[in-house]
Amino acid sequence: MYPLSGLILCDTCSRNMRGITSGSRRYYRDVTHVNHAGNCTQKTVRADVAEQQVVDLICSVKLPPDWREWVMNNHFTPQERATLAESELALQARLDRATELYLDGAISKKKYQAEKWHAVRRQVDRAGLRPAALDAIDATLSQRGRRGSNPRSSA
Repeated sequence: MYPLSGLILCDTCSRNMRGITSGSRRYYRDVTHVNHAGNCTQKTVRADVAEQQVVDLICSVKLPPDWREWVMNNHFTPQERATLAESELALQARLDRATELYLDGAISKKKYQAEKWHAVRRQVDRAGLRPAALDAIDATLSQRGRRGSNPRSSA
């Protein structure tokens, strides 16, 4: 899986880079090399290095306290805001119920965490993120031991 394929650009020629595998390693390479259609001098970029840089960049972003209100007021109609608020309340109720079941010992920690992640995935899917990109983010955060926690608190 190459979540950055087609999203990152070659520093030398500005063409899209595509994921490739060589042996057991994953890389990103300029499409002119992949398609044998050019002579760009950019070397391959290790996929794990590029993907880690993106995760680090995302984790370093700090939004102003009123960012959510600004986005809601400037990009959603009153009806859309009402629908989103309803959805958010339903999600919170489901998460509260899962927490209650976990604290009462009715479900395991693994089941509780799976329910939390499922709820987050549903919300993100509704927001229109590509599932492949979400899977890559999940895998990267899991490797760092951060899924389900505050990314800033682990750094």
